[in-house]
Order: sequence, then structure tokens, then C-alpha cells
Amino acid sequence: MLPGRKVTATREELQNMYWDQRMSMKQIAEKYGVIPGAVRYWMMKYDIPRRNRYEATIKYPRKPFSGDEYERAYLLGLRAGDIHARKRATNTVGVNVTTTYPAMIELFERTFGRYGHVKKYPAKGPLVYEWYVYCDLDTSFGFLIKKPMEAPGVLH
Repeated sequence: MLPGRKVTATREELQNMYWDQRMSMKQIAEKYGVIPGAVRYWMMKYDIPRRNRYEATIKYPRKPFSGDEYERAYLLGLRAGDIHARKRATNTVGVNVTTTYPAMIELFERTFGRYGHVKKYPAKGPLVYEWYVYCDLDTSFGFLIKKPMEAPGVLH
């Protein structure tokens, strides 16, 4: 920042950096060459809410379940098969699968990628090379925690 030059972020820039890009106030301050207190001032001035403790710890944003009856049945069908689900934290439902099939990785990414960030890494199994694929989801996916004994039907 040049001496004597006043730099401020617009409301849209600040909203985008803080909420969409998940930048911290310190990172935003460094970008503009100001102290974090200036960023706090801008946020108060523009009436931009701050993340709560839970939101601040989430690296990747999550979207709640759509509520669609057919999608719910589809997800429960996957859960009845190869997909594992468990409550990972107070506000997190984790889903995962271990596979050697690229098609299963694609299916998992298409299914859960619109709700959370899908992560994958290679895991050496006892006999073969396999992939561990997982995604942290919003608690609205809690219906996946209990594994159904059979794939559910959908009402017409």
C-alpha cells in the first residue's frame, strides 16, 4: 500500500472473499495491506455477518440435502450397498467408499460433489491397489447414518 493512500474493499469484494472464497480476515487484510481491524470495521460497516465457530472450522462449504424424495431413495439405495456413512462430528455426516473401480469414484463424485468437497487418495489394500473416497456432508444427510436392510422403494 502506498503511504497516505486509503484502501477499502467494496461490499461485494469483501462478501466474496470472506464467505465464498473462505478467506480469513487476516488474509483479506494482507491482500489490501491493512490491519485485520480494518477488515473487521469494513464488515461491520457493510453489515456482513461473521462466521460462527462452526463455520470458521469448515474448510469447504457444504450444502444441505435437497429434500427430493427420489434422490433420498437413490442415496439410501447406495447406502444399502457400498457406501458407508457415520456421524463424524456435531455438524458433520461423513460418507465414504473404498473401491478399485474408476466408475464408482465417478458415481461418488457426481452424487456427493454438489453437496460437499469430495476427497480421494490411494490406499494399498491387502491384495490390490484401491482408492478411498470420502466427503463430509451437512447434518441434513443424517438419514444415511442408519444402514437400511434393503434398498428403499419410492412412492409413485
